[in-house]
Amino acid sequence: MDLSEMLLNLKILMFGGKGGVGKTTCASSSAIWAAEHGRNTLIISTDPAHSLGDSFGIALPPGEPTKNSLTPRLTDEEIEHLDLESVKVQELMEQYKEETGKFVILRGTITKGFINWLKGEKIYVRNRESRFDTPISKNINK
Repeated sequence: MDLSEMLLNLKILMFGGKGGVGKTTCASSSAIWAAEHGRNTLIISTDPAHSLGDSFGIALPPGEPTKNSLTPRLTDEEIEHLDLESVKVQELMEQYKEETGKFVILRGTITKGFINWLKGEKIYVRNRESRFDTPISKNINK
């Protein structure tokens, strides 16, 4: 199996790393490539720097999937930061309990691990509620 076959068979592709290593470039390029090869593709960024919108030359409203004119199969979404309102966190905790039978107990400050889980949950919910073949993420664990 070559790289292109492997990429076309992925359900989720994530890019991470330190600042300036090319996460936005790799995620954007991969999303365009997947869309041009017939995959309905969602690209999600959690970077507050708006670099994803800049790379496509468009303004992206936070939390709203936006059709991109580069290719009809590509939708991009920029999540400026994760909104941790109590109600939303509570809803996610209840959903997690319902789906897994496990409880989430928060004490004191919210840990980075829990924030990363919430970001992953955002991708899971987006993927489950839509028809995207390949949701590509950048900075998911930032």
